Amino acid sequence: MDNLTHGLAGYLLSRAGFSRLCPRAGVILVLASELPDVDLVSALWGPDVYLDYHRGFTHSVLAAPLLAAVPALAAGLWRRPAGYGWAAAWLLSLVGLLGHYALDWTNIYGIRLLSPVSQRWFRADITSVIDPWIWAVLLFGAGWPLLSRLVSTEIGAKPASGAGAARAALALLMLYETGRYVLHARAVETVSAHHYDGRLPRRAMALPSLANPWRWTGLLDFGDSWRIQQVDLREEYDPERGSIHYQARETDAVRAAAQTYPFQALQRFSQTLRWEAVQMPEPEGMVRVSAKDMRFGRPADHQFEAVALVSAADGQVRKAWFQFSEPGKPPVPR
Repeated sequence: MDNLTHGLAGYLLSRAGFSRLCPRAGVILVLASELPDVDLVSALWGPDVYLDYHRGFTHSVLAAPLLAAVPALAAGLWRRPAGYGWAAAWLLSLVGLLGHYALDWTNIYGIRLLSPVSQRWFRADITSVIDPWIWAVLLFGAGWPLLSRLVSTEIGAKPASGAGAARAALALLMLYETGRYVLHARAVETVSAHHYDGRLPRRAMALPSLANPWRWTGLLDFGDSWRIQQVDLREEYDPERGSIHYQARETDAVRAAAQTYPFQALQRFSQTLRWEAVQMPEPEGMVRVSAKDMRFGRPADHQFEAVALVSAADGQVRKAWFQFSEPGKPPVPR
């Protein structure tokens, strides 16, 4: 999820009652809720390196006990308040880290939960990377004490602590995620239960829309092609309404591109790639090979895409790179 979501979740955990366990619990939980995304520093070496390291070791339950020491130390080394217990601070930090992992697991990006022992990706595919409904719920929980304080000042009453609002927001978040999980299962079942041009897909996925829990994008793998279907669980499903996107044949140019680091990093990240190979008019004699992760953006968008320019004459890769989106265009969240 985005960093606003993680930060708000950590703050609400502290307001919901964890602040009783240790002084500076709010600081610890917010720091711990944001800490796993420190892997952003790998972007200094390029987008392909960032793709390769993001949501890896810093998002692993195996690394969590070690990482939990960082927020605990950061909050306790400077003018440590009375009653600050290192064990309690470490446990709070661990709670914040696990909350971060849980939120990231819910979306289509996923996490490598067992890194570095295993690089397998775990993901639930039930929320978009950015979800405005989650924002609304968490902002309500975080903002309610301020609103309550303003009202209490006007009427001369004692303001609420905010613990109730925080608990309500976290409960609503869990209820929302559970509802998304159920609807996702229905969407997968819907797209899996049909033949398409007489064929059954090898794999069927349902990807969430940005804001509508009832609408999903069916992503069907036929091996030689991908099929995209729009699903609205409030309406009758039409398996004939979809788009087909064919895979490129495995040529020498495709094989050469697949051996470059940008393509290797993308293949470690994704099992939902669509390959294309196009002869380019300019420069003459070059083949443009690309692999795009079909989970992100529309098929025509050049998002989450590795690209290589390969010489048709000698099969050598002249240039290869990875891009999260086209230059000058921000990524469009699903």
